[in-house]
Amino acid sequence: MAAAKSGESKTVLIVFLILFVLATIILGVTTYMGFDGQEQLKAEAAKWQKESKAWEKEADFQKGVAMITRNYIGEPLNSDLEALGTLRASFDAGSLVTGARDKGKEEAAKLIKDKLDKELGWDPAQKKAKTTYKLQIEQLLKALTDMTKTANDFKEKMEAAETERNTAQKDLKSARDDFDQKLKAVEKKANDDLVKHLDTITALQKDIEAMGKEKEKLLADNAAQQELFGKEKGKMVKMLQAKDVQLSKAGDANIGEGNKKTIAEYDYKAKGRIISVDRTGRTVYVNLGRGDNIKTGFTFNVHGVDPNGKPKLDDKGSLEIVKILPEDHLSEARLTEIRDPKADPVLRGDLLLNAPWNPNRPHHVAIAGLIDLSDDGNPDDDLDELRRNLEKMGVIIDAYLNLKDLSIKGEITKNTDYLILGGEIRDDGKNKQQKEVFDDMMQKARDNAVPVIKLKQYLSLMGYRSPTRVNRGSN
Repeated sequence: MAAAKSGESKTVLIVFLILFVLATIILGVTTYMGFDGQEQLKAEAAKWQKESKAWEKEADFQKGVAMITRNYIGEPLNSDLEALGTLRASFDAGSLVTGARDKGKEEAAKLIKDKLDKELGWDPAQKKAKTTYKLQIEQLLKALTDMTKTANDFKEKMEAAETERNTAQKDLKSARDDFDQKLKAVEKKANDDLVKHLDTITALQKDIEAMGKEKEKLLADNAAQQELFGKEKGKMVKMLQAKDVQLSKAGDANIGEGNKKTIAEYDYKAKGRIISVDRTGRTVYVNLGRGDNIKTGFTFNVHGVDPNGKPKLDDKGSLEIVKILPEDHLSEARLTEIRDPKADPVLRGDLLLNAPWNPNRPHHVAIAGLIDLSDDGNPDDDLDELRRNLEKMGVIIDAYLNLKDLSIKGEITKNTDYLILGGEIRDDGKNKQQKEVFDDMMQKARDNAVPVIKLKQYLSLMGYRSPTRVNRGSN
């Protein structure tokens, strides 16, 4: 019995131990499992916290893109301007796009930067778009309204113009019908007149035959007159030569044997001609201009044309160049004198003479004596005027006698063409010094074989008219 009891107690102990071991194992396993669940929960919490921040960045990205886009569209964001400014700053810095999960974030960012920013513009200071699509649409609508109004106005004007055109066409048709009727009447009258004109032509042909015979007679008479004119011209040339000798002697009997140039040397060839006369008869146009070295102030004598096409001996008057025109050979001139406007008017084709002038070489002169251009008996003031007028006409003054300080200004050389003599200086006691200076200048002219010419004759050759003569000619 005792052995049986002992065996039972061992069995109980073994069972107890087995249960204890099992309980210990179960407790260990349970304890281990408890601690392992805590770490997993912490890991899950950290994971979800990270996911939450990522979704917050995604939400900020979506909100920023939406607000920027809405602002560019033109929707009001008055209460969210600060938030828009903050999101836009993050967008510009790149952090808003970098933290987003959206696969299309780069495309959305490119749309804002490459299209919206470039087309509409972003104002960082104002934290909003510079302009919006809504504003542009409003402007386009206004422009469309204005264009529509303009188009309607134009349509009304076109309709009015069409009405006027239709009226004009009716008037034109009526005018054409009237013209056709008048034309028929004119054609009938023209045919009747033609018959009369043919009869007149027949009569004129007979008259022309008679005039031809008369022309032959006139030509024969003209030949005889030309022969007579040639003889008269020879006489006139001899007379001019004789006068030239007299003038040279009057200037100084001992002018010098080396002087071979005389006034008769000039053959009075025409230097140009008048190509047009205006209605007033005082303004003319000549075929001389910048290509001929012409300048304003130049003067010419005006001569008619003889039967041989040469200048007539007597001039009609004189003119002065007042305007050089753009063409090389064209100038405007003013008639300074017309001798007989009624009996011998200045006409187109009249010839221009200025014997001393040469377009290829300036004329050189010296001046001595009492210069009195206006015949007022006061020569003191006329020397300077003569010098100005000659220089204006392209004449080079090599030397002149200044009676105020009794000096010779300049120098007479062999290139001097003429010594122009004014009034004679007489040695009456009072003018002794003037006479001495005058004689000195005359001697220099003789030494250089410079011919002498009277002032009025020289000016006459150039077509120059003193103010007194101009006024008289104008009247």
